[in-house]
Amino acid sequence: MYLQSAHRGVDWALSLLDERGAFRGTGCEVDCYRKAPRTLALSGRVVEAQRVADYLRRTFASPTGDFNQPGESGSRHDNTYRNAWLCWGMHDLGAYDLAVATARHLARIQNPETGGMPMSPETPDSDQIVSWGTTSLCIAALVANGRLYDATCAGRAMSAILDAQPEPDSAFYLCTDWSGALITDFAPEVAPLREIRFGAEINHYWSLGAGMAALVMLHLATGDEQWLTAARKVFDLAAHGRPDTFHATSSPKIIWGCTQLYAATREDVYLQAAIEIADDFVERQTPEGTWLGGAAGSYASLDEQPVPMSLDLAFDRSQWMLGLARFVD
Repeated sequence: MYLQSAHRGVDWALSLLDERGAFRGTGCEVDCYRKAPRTLALSGRVVEAQRVADYLRRTFASPTGDFNQPGESGSRHDNTYRNAWLCWGMHDLGAYDLAVATARHLARIQNPETGGMPMSPETPDSDQIVSWGTTSLCIAALVANGRLYDATCAGRAMSAILDAQPEPDSAFYLCTDWSGALITDFAPEVAPLREIRFGAEINHYWSLGAGMAALVMLHLATGDEQWLTAARKVFDLAAHGRPDTFHATSSPKIIWGCTQLYAATREDVYLQAAIEIADDFVERQTPEGTWLGGAAGSYASLDEQPVPMSLDLAFDRSQWMLGLARFVD
């Protein structure tokens, strides 16, 4: 079931791929491609994956390892998150020149004192934000490329965020400033980007799943039990917020986190949690093969939803279905 769901998602995405390796309907927008190389490689669509990688190389890659819009340099919101995804995907595809260059770029912009990853490195330090979700994806990319020292430093930044939570029963604060201080005071309009408020209408629960997965990857790569302990703690936070945390439009990365926890422990509680979420999202898959999104499930149909979002959701959800299918289908 999960393999079938994943391949439906990938097939829909590839229906938009042209001969250049670009996706129709997306414009020249690098963020539309961030999850494509890894998902295509995992799904066995290696010819198409290489075509996309070649397009990315020609269009967005820089000699410094930064994937950005033509003519721009580090100025996009949260471009570190995008670079982490592409770094990881290029590694899995075997494009090691791009993967290593981007991993080097991620290590270069890392906070040398806290290990946190800047959302956009050209932002002045006084305004810089370190995000739990961005740092999680950077750990995945750094571990994949063997940069375990840098990944461990990023893990320490995540551990500090986890330990600093002032009200874990009601909220999980996602960001620090550049000095490492937890940000708990912010304007209401940015609240979904700064916190998970259990029971709120809009939450980015994906950050919990990404955090679980990154910490487990760090544990598997280093053998250090502290990272597995931290991942378990994040799972407990996610489980505390059920059913909302497991059944929101932003929940599927929790499939990733739970699958990683099961891979490391073989404890059934994690597998069953992954299955619960995955079953829900198999049911939500559109007849075309992708998923509907929006922070509060705001799109009613695929025609209404922007193509870049539909493409991102297809690659994202398909990837976690493929991961779960290693253990059950």
